Amino acid sequence: MNKASDQLDIRGNRVFPFHFLAIGILLLPAGLAMVTTYPLASLVMLLVSGVVFTSHEGVLFDRARGTYREYTSYLFIRTGSTHPYQGVEKVFVNSGQESQKIYTAHTNDSSTFRNTVYRGWVKLDNGKKVFIASSKHKVEITRKLGLLADFLQTDLADHTDAYPLTQKG
Repeated sequence: MNKASDQLDIRGNRVFPFHFLAIGILLLPAGLAMVTTYPLASLVMLLVSGVVFTSHEGVLFDRARGTYREYTSYLFIRTGSTHPYQGVEKVFVNSGQESQKIYTAHTNDSSTFRNTVYRGWVKLDNGKKVFIASSKHKVEITRKLGLLADFLQTDLADHTDAYPLTQKG
């Protein structure tokens, strides 16, 4: 999270899943080892590894201009358009179930894994909802959203329980 005086940059989730991160870990030492013998192949491996490690999503709020920017960053270069907003109704977190079915390699057996995922949102005055980030850990997502609620001077609402509690942000 990067906070300037009138800007708050909230880094969200990674763009690539864990499998690509593992490939990036393997490409990094391979690319470094091949620098002198195969410089072009080495450059490609290091570039792919760099893209995988530095890519993420995020949202940048600019209070002074009244804008927000949902972006995707690759190699520290951000892409995404800026949108104006008049005001913020609330910042909130909700929860949902996420399931993943994994099949074994040699049989038709499968296992289903279910996890609770917490998602953070900002609801603007015009009714539009802006996704901030998600996490399997409620403490992590509420920490990010608490800083955002303080920055935007609004409430942080918890919609994860049967009786949600609202905290003044």
